[in-house]
Amino acid sequence: MSDSFLSHRRITRALRRLSELAANERLALEIALCHGHIMTVVYTLPDDASGHAKMVVSSSRGAELVRQVASEQRLPSAWIEEDVKFFVALTAARNPSQLREYAPSLILSVSEPPHLFAMKLHALHADSSPALADRHDLAFLLQKLSLSSMEAVEHAYARFFPDQALPDDVRKIVAQLLPASNAPFAAPVR
Repeated sequence: MSDSFLSHRRITRALRRLSELAANERLALEIALCHGHIMTVVYTLPDDASGHAKMVVSSSRGAELVRQVASEQRLPSAWIEEDVKFFVALTAARNPSQLREYAPSLILSVSEPPHLFAMKLHALHADSSPALADRHDLAFLLQKLSLSSMEAVEHAYARFFPDQALPDDVRKIVAQLLPASNAPFAAPVR
C-alpha cells in the first residue's frame, strides 16, 4: 500500500478517462468494492443497430484500459486497488449518487458477493483464455460465500442465470479452486 493517496481531483480525472476509453470500445467496466476487495467486471455495451444485449466478458481488456490510464496520467500501477477502493467506499457512504457519475461506461459499486460471483463465472466462459484476475476473484468469492461443492456453485450461478447451465469449461476451473476433498482436479489455479 502506498504512503499517500491520490487527490480526489486526480482520481475523478482518471475515472473520467477510463470511462471515455471504455465507451470508445463499446464496453462498460464495473469496478466493484466487495468485502474490501476491488473486482472488475467487463460488459460489452449493446450495439443500438443490432439490439444485442450486453454480455459479460473477460476482465483482461478492462485491465489493459486501467494500465493505459495509469500510464497516460502517471498514476501508481495499483491506483484502482488502492486509491479507487477508498474513493468508492467514501463516496458510497457520503453521496452514493456520485457513483453513477461515470455511467454508462464506468460503473462504480459496492456489491455483494453473490452477484459478482455469477458475473465472474459467466466471464470465465466468455473468453477462451480467462484473465488471471477473474480466477483470483472467483477464488476470493468462493471463500467469502463458503461454497465448497460444485452443487453449491451451480445453485449460486442459477440465481442470476436460471436458464443457463454452468458450462463445462467453467466447471473445470471451479473444480480446481474448490477444496481438495471435493475437487477431482486437485491443484488450485494460480
